[in-house]
Amino acid sequence: MFSTITRCRNFGSWKNRLSRVTPVRFYASRPESIDHSLSATLIEKARKLSNEYKEIEINRSENEAHNNVNNVDLAKRFVRLQKIYNSFSNYESVYKQLEELQSMEACEADAELKLLARSETDSLRPLLLSSIEKLENSLLSQPLSHQSSALIEIRPGVGGTEAALFAKELADLYTKYANYKNWKTKIISSSEVQGTEGISEMIFSVDGEGAYGHLMLEGGVHRVQRTPATETKGRVHTSTASVIVLPQMPEEDSSSLYSPSDIKIEVMRSRGAGGQHVNRTESAVRLTHVPTGITVSMQDSRSQHQNREKAFMVLNSRLAAIKEAKEMEEERAKRKVQVSSSSRSEKLRTYNYNQNRVTDHRLGLSYHNLDSFLEGTNKFDEFLETIRKWNRQQLLTSLDI
Repeated sequence: MFSTITRCRNFGSWKNRLSRVTPVRFYASRPESIDHSLSATLIEKARKLSNEYKEIEINRSENEAHNNVNNVDLAKRFVRLQKIYNSFSNYESVYKQLEELQSMEACEADAELKLLARSETDSLRPLLLSSIEKLENSLLSQPLSHQSSALIEIRPGVGGTEAALFAKELADLYTKYANYKNWKTKIISSSEVQGTEGISEMIFSVDGEGAYGHLMLEGGVHRVQRTPATETKGRVHTSTASVIVLPQMPEEDSSSLYSPSDIKIEVMRSRGAGGQHVNRTESAVRLTHVPTGITVSMQDSRSQHQNREKAFMVLNSRLAAIKEAKEMEEERAKRKVQVSSSSRSEKLRTYNYNQNRVTDHRLGLSYHNLDSFLEGTNKFDEFLETIRKWNRQQLLTSLDI
């Protein structure tokens, strides 16, 4: 690192540039550090990967073997490293400019140039933040599915009727949030608990760009603590519901998930409450993906074609989640990682009505206005954004490329 005196001698070009800038209102001169969220470890990883990219680039140009189109792994890594190299180069360029401007401000005697250096610094800070975000994105290399629509499955866990009511409230929460984000929702399958407003299962789609990326961290066991209306002694009951968030897979992309011979299709009569609503035709559909044993049954519609379409939509999403999990080298599929059971001990988040509090247990984040949170608008959005940022930092910290 050059000394401040040495750096001050190298600002002829900045002086010429800044002298042509229209003066703005004066700020008190005070040298500041360049604040950013990149750790030294992360910067070193980015530099190491950028150097690897340059080495591969040289080898590709010198050795025809590296240009072999059949070398798929090398080609994929080259493309990824190229993104990292480009974003890191941009970050270094902006950072260097800020560093030079701040050094100029610290040692420049001309008050006007100090002022203009500060103005130029302020204009570059947003660019630094943007370059950091792009660098982090290139390092994380998130799957394309994060930009896709989502499929949400909600089921009650322990707690009987109270769990079924809570499951319905969670479904309402995500529906409200979808409306807030201008996403469209559509119920794929829903089963109500007779005599209550609760549900035994609900599957619905959330159509909107990036919906899966926004909601994927909601997958897990949610716990509610409150006094039910039927509780005569005022005791607090604890119930749970499971939430599974899956990426939607477009129908035209399903060929990458399975071959037609992998799917066993069965049709049967729907089961109903009887009377005039008894389905006398074989409209219910059950799909089985033979290699994995995944089964999807659908009977909500009286049309076999519609039930078949819905069943394939759910099956595609479940298989897409498994494919993504394998690509990320996880030992278990996303669906199993999110929810292995609905026991009270495996809680992701707690909704405590008596204390008017919601707490996410992954990072100890609490919010003390449950009614506002359950509206599914800005407060819920801010809560999810905090969790996404926390998860992003966890991924960056444990990054191993």
